[in-house]
Amino acid sequence: MTESSMEEQVNSDDQSEVSTQTIPPIKDLRLGKRLAYLLRYGAEKEGLQVREGGFVDIDELMTVPLLRHHQKQEVLREVRESTSYRGHKRFEERPEKDRTLVRALYRRRFERNPYHDGTKVPRLLEVCMEFVCNNIKQFDLECFQDDFIVNCMLHKLRRRRQLTNAVLRSLLSRSLDSLDLHDMYFTNGTARILVQKCPELRKLSLRDAGYAVNDQVVTMLVKNLPNLISLNLSGCKQVTQRSLQVINKYIPLIQHLNLGMIPLTQESLVDFVEKSCELLHLDVSENGLLMEEGAKLLAAICLSRNITFVSHFKF
Repeated sequence: MTESSMEEQVNSDDQSEVSTQTIPPIKDLRLGKRLAYLLRYGAEKEGLQVREGGFVDIDELMTVPLLRHHQKQEVLREVRESTSYRGHKRFEERPEKDRTLVRALYRRRFERNPYHDGTKVPRLLEVCMEFVCNNIKQFDLECFQDDFIVNCMLHKLRRRRQLTNAVLRSLLSRSLDSLDLHDMYFTNGTARILVQKCPELRKLSLRDAGYAVNDQVVTMLVKNLPNLISLNLSGCKQVTQRSLQVINKYIPLIQHLNLGMIPLTQESLVDFVEKSCELLHLDVSENGLLMEEGAKLLAAICLSRNITFVSHFKF
């Protein structure tokens, strides 16, 4: 993977994580992006051993060519000091007797090493997925029932900016249980494909899917995907309280809902929570309309109903 493509991949996750208080030098910004790529996605692909919990040995990490211009202490300082725009630590350090382990604290989704360990012999699964991705128009996976492999191919194609509606028609099937379309160029046509090809869908992520994800699209989806229990709409800023009303009406068994960065009023959120039957997790981070008092009220209501509540306020 080239340095430019790596930085493009991480940019969607980190575009809002650069502190607005102090802009560090270009070199420091690049180090943060390189670490985010390696510790969230690319460690195994770069030939590193990933231990339980996503930890990587710092000495092994320093052997990766991406970090050849950085010193070990410089990397450790970035691990210790780097924070998101919310003030949350991005990385974690765990000293042990004879080594130091580091990891990303969130958004870990490691891409496996495409080669057999210690060789340059590609894995058969990787070869097959590459062939399908490169010749997707020749395939129809309607009867293919492996969610993991389908989502791996979707991830590959999304990173290449090749994930289109035509590709979705070939890859999606009725048996699909979970689907991650974050950061895809989403259209009304995409929504129609989802309801036609994946009527049994239970988990759907549309994080940062763009302005086309509005109340009309959400209504179409929830009306036709009645089995949804997890929905991520984070960053879909065209969504309003009307979507909350239709979610309560058509998918009352929803358990996980992410509404991060969507400007929704305190009243609409309280009404939604009070009418929810099975809700277990609600994320309203970076809601510009929600004040701290409103967040405290919501947190109290969620606590009384055993709902995990996430916001950008600390209390």
